[in-house]
Amino acid sequence: MKTLIVIPARNEQDNIGRVIETLQALHPLIPILVVNDASTDGTARIVEQFGNVDLIHLPFWMGYGGALQAGYKYAFRNGFDAIVQMDADGQHEPRSVAALIENIQHADVVVGSRFLTHNDYKMAGFRRLGCKLLTVIGQFLTGMRISDPTSGFQALNRKALEIAIQDFYPLDYPDLDVLILMHRFRLKVREIPVTMYASPGKTGMHEGLQVWYYAIKMILSIFVTMLRKP
Repeated sequence: MKTLIVIPARNEQDNIGRVIETLQALHPLIPILVVNDASTDGTARIVEQFGNVDLIHLPFWMGYGGALQAGYKYAFRNGFDAIVQMDADGQHEPRSVAALIENIQHADVVVGSRFLTHNDYKMAGFRRLGCKLLTVIGQFLTGMRISDPTSGFQALNRKALEIAIQDFYPLDYPDLDVLILMHRFRLKVREIPVTMYASPGKTGMHEGLQVWYYAIKMILSIFVTMLRKP
């Protein structure tokens, strides 16, 4: 299976080099694509030092979903059978990539869950409550029980990529709404345990005031997704 590792990155000069080095040491035969989401630091310069890593420069900040979709389109147009998406900040354990690739041969979307293992992942109580609420919503609407619906550590096969490159893909916060979208297109979604690490001192899109914006946007996105005819 021709697989590509897709890493969206914005201002990750302190982490991206280490992530790439570890991936290449563990998975030397899997090509890597970094999508530079208009970084204002040295992220792109560091990636360019790796001659065998492909790099896409986005001309302006498109956000996490926009950067991901740019990677999806690259993979689909270049004939890849599957992709593994992971963050550039070191939260996602590169050793878990092998498990995602193995399972994507038996499903269309594989979600890596930090909650199915006993690695004591630390998450703020409010965020953890939000994850549980999304799990309940997803199970109610689709019957799927995904313990980690906000996980960005996933694998998608070519059928899933074909959906993800469409204009209706939710670019703002691609989380549970994307999994519901895939389910409505009758794709098989599977969840497996992976190892993740907390990223202290970094504000993510599910933290701070962003939580409230995220909640409103996610509810609206799920509503629109449920109305969409596959």
